[in-house]
Amino acid sequence: MKIDPIPLLTRTVDHIRTHPEGHIQVALAQFGLMVGVTFGAICAGVGGSLLFGIAGALLSGGDDGGGLGGLLVLLFYPMMGMVVLLVMPPLMMLYFGYQSATLDEIDGKEPVSIRRVFGLVMGSLGAFVALAGVGCGMSLLGLMLCYVGIFLTSLPFKFAHLIRHDRQVGLGEALGLAWRGFMADPGSHAVIMVVEFVFAMVLSYIPLIGPMVLWPVLSVFDSLAYRELYPREGAVIGG
Repeated sequence: MKIDPIPLLTRTVDHIRTHPEGHIQVALAQFGLMVGVTFGAICAGVGGSLLFGIAGALLSGGDDGGGLGGLLVLLFYPMMGMVVLLVMPPLMMLYFGYQSATLDEIDGKEPVSIRRVFGLVMGSLGAFVALAGVGCGMSLLGLMLCYVGIFLTSLPFKFAHLIRHDRQVGLGEALGLAWRGFMADPGSHAVIMVVEFVFAMVLSYIPLIGPMVLWPVLSVFDSLAYRELYPREGAVIGG
C-alpha cells in the first residue's frame, strides 16, 4: 500500500492555507448552490404537499378528498426524489471540474478559480456527463447493497476523471486505466475513501463552516492522493 494518510492530511492543510483564493471561491459557490437546492427542495416539498392535498380535495368534490389528497401527496415524494437524482449529476460534474483544476494547481499549472473550473467542465462536458452517470449509477448500486456496497462499487473508477484529464485519454481508456490502477493497489484506494468518508461525517456536524470547507478539503486531499498513486513522469498505471 502506497498511501499514508497522515502526511497527505498535513499537505492538504498546507496547500489550502497557501493557496486560499480559488478554493474560497469554489467553497462559497458550492455552499450557495447546496443551500439553494436544499431550501428549494424543502419549500417544494411543503408547498407541493399542500397543493397536491388541495387538488385531491377539489378533484374528489369533497367525497373522500383526504384519501385522494393523501394518494397525490404520496406520489409527490417520489417526484421529489427524481428531482434530487437529477441534481446529483450536475453537482458531480462540477466537482470533477474542480478536482481537475486542483490537480493542475498542485502540479504548478494554472491556479484554481471559478472561471477555470467552469471552463474545464464545459470543455469536457460529454465526458463529465458520462462519468457522472457512471458515478451516480455505481453509487445507487452501492446503496442498494445496504450502503456498505458503495465502497465496492465506487472505488474502482474513483480516479477515472483525473486520469482522463491528466493523461489526456478517452473516456473508455480512462475507465480501463482506473480499473487497472485499483486492481494494482486496492488497499490505498480503500484508505483514501475511508478517510474522505470520515472527513464528510465530521465536517457535516460543524454548522456552516463544515459544509463550506468540505469540497476544498476533499478535492485537495483527493488530488494529492491521486498524484501519489499516479506520478507524472513515466508512470505505468497498474504496472
